[in-house]
Amino acid sequence: MNRELLQPSLANGEIRVTKSYDIDRFFYLGFFGGVLPVMILGTRNAIWLRCSKKMIAMLLGISLLLCGLKLAYVAWTGADSVALLSRIMGVALAVVYRYAQRKRYKLHSVIIGEDQPIFWWGLLAVVAGIVFDSWLVTMGKGIHDVFDQG
Repeated sequence: MNRELLQPSLANGEIRVTKSYDIDRFFYLGFFGGVLPVMILGTRNAIWLRCSKKMIAMLLGISLLLCGLKLAYVAWTGADSVALLSRIMGVALAVVYRYAQRKRYKLHSVIIGEDQPIFWWGLLAVVAGIVFDSWLVTMGKGIHDVFDQG
């Protein structure tokens, strides 16, 4: 295989090098933090890998749809916790993000061969995801209480 074909090309006189997280670690983000960490870091990764704007918009739409479904579930049932639902949705979203970025990630791995560290950003995103889920439960319980009393 000719390695010259896999070198970054010049665009307007500058080299366009891609960056990426290890996309297999999105599963950990989804399991420990839910939908929000996967949405934030997965979208950031898609931008770094130069995925199409249409793909990024689709991934964000799926993420926001899952957040809306989680809010609707809490508002409908009045559940006190969405930990299991959040983990299932987070891992499912990680599968979607991994599937959508796999070709670009493989190309990045061949050309660059190096991934960005995800630990600290992942930890921050997981904490934000836990706070977001707590806020979502509070909002959903409030909606449930308003409509349940009537």
